[in-house]
Amino acid sequence: MTEVNSSESKANTLSEALNSKTKFIEVNGQRFAYRSIGTGLPIIMLNRFRGTLDTWDPAFLGGLAGTFNVITIDYSGVGLSTGKCASDVLSMAKDVKAVAEALKLSKFIIVGWSLGAMVTQTIITKYPELVSRAILIGTTPPGKN
Repeated sequence: MTEVNSSESKANTLSEALNSKTKFIEVNGQRFAYRSIGTGLPIIMLNRFRGTLDTWDPAFLGGLAGTFNVITIDYSGVGLSTGKCASDVLSMAKDVKAVAEALKLSKFIIVGWSLGAMVTQTIITKYPELVSRAILIGTTPPGKN
């Protein structure tokens, strides 16, 4: 067994985050763009308003990828995903559920940032059986402002 020192491991996961290839998955007639790095428990990362796959800090994703399988996605009609941009968090949550099912993820950790955290709260309430843990970053509750 070969030991890898922690700085080497961090450099490897950062490189993986910087160089990860965009993949596509077809769900309900739409093509969703996503990236997947690391191994371990899956974490789905949900982005902020107008955020794309490239909005996430590679050092942050690389750090997570040292322990987890980090999955980032573009919402419908955003970035490299096709379709019409959803105008409500329930539609976005349904899309995330469909993508998770297409990726054969029966349970995952979910991290939501801003708008993504509102989508995360919706997923927690509508599909709690899918979520093992949730992390909300800079959010407000879903619903009317």
